[in-house]
Amino acid sequence: MQQHIELSLSGELTEGEELLWSGSPNSLNKNIVSPARTTLIIGIVIGILAIILIAIGIYVQIVVTDLSVSTTISIQMYFYGGFLAFITILILTIFFGQHAAMHNTHNTLYAITNRRVIIIRAGHHNHTTIDSFGNGDIGQIRRQEHPDGSGDLIFACRISLVQYTGNNSAHQASNVNGIFTRIDNVLRVEHLLISTLK
Repeated sequence: MQQHIELSLSGELTEGEELLWSGSPNSLNKNIVSPARTTLIIGIVIGILAIILIAIGIYVQIVVTDLSVSTTISIQMYFYGGFLAFITILILTIFFGQHAAMHNTHNTLYAITNRRVIIIRAGHHNHTTIDSFGNGDIGQIRRQEHPDGSGDLIFACRISLVQYTGNNSAHQASNVNGIFTRIDNVLRVEHLLISTLK
């Protein structure tokens, strides 16, 4: 898939256009536990607790001969077990959302040329989306940097001011159109972007 994206980049460059930098979202540092993996582990632990509580409820209902005691304990175990099962479903839903987002970033290539910024995203079935930002599109640039020097570079923010009729209130909304996510040496890339296209 990465080779397909790189071929798309080479085919995208026009005559006289020079590639100054290219990169992809870096893999999460091996010393840092992936948020998706952490979410999955928490979901599994809570799911196991739910199964244990429900099993205790069934066991008490079968073994304890005093009907009122067994019913009370079983209802409590079913309630807590059911609640934890519901929490598990929510956590696993979050996990699959995080996993899909991380998968999408693995199929992304960023590039800065002497004329523009290019973001290439490869989807399923060799479907490729290419976003291109020229000098007039870059606008304000925001850098989010981590201690290791990696980070996100956000640019091409278009600010739209929406005014409501009937009173004097206004609502301001910002739409982010361009972002380099989890790139190495984000400060150097920001300097290159500013010196080339700002």
